[in-house]
Amino acid sequence: MKRIALLALLALLGAEARADPWTTTDTIVESGCVALFLIDWQQTLDRRYQESNPILGAHPSRAAVDGYFFGVIGVQVVAARLLPSPWRGVFQGITIGVEGRSVYNNWRLGAHAGF
Repeated sequence: MKRIALLALLALLGAEARADPWTTTDTIVESGCVALFLIDWQQTLDRRYQESNPILGAHPSRAAVDGYFFGVIGVQVVAARLLPSPWRGVFQGITIGVEGRSVYNNWRLGAHAGF
């Protein structure tokens, strides 16, 4: 876990070497990506339901869920920072589509985000 955090930090610090500047729009869209991950994270912790994510398994521990989402959020942010335009927007759009669908399906089934 510490290695992932260190790698993410190093990538963010070195992100100025990318081909295109990071814009306000990029920040807004990336914030939406992270927000959807955070909602999904909280829904995944709702123990009334069986998890369908094959990486986590049917009944993951709290530590497994926390580690998974910490890792995927880190990878998402680092990858978005390193991708040039227009690939950055494509990547963020795919993330919003996939995570938005997951959050909606979880909500439809009754999983709550306990904020």
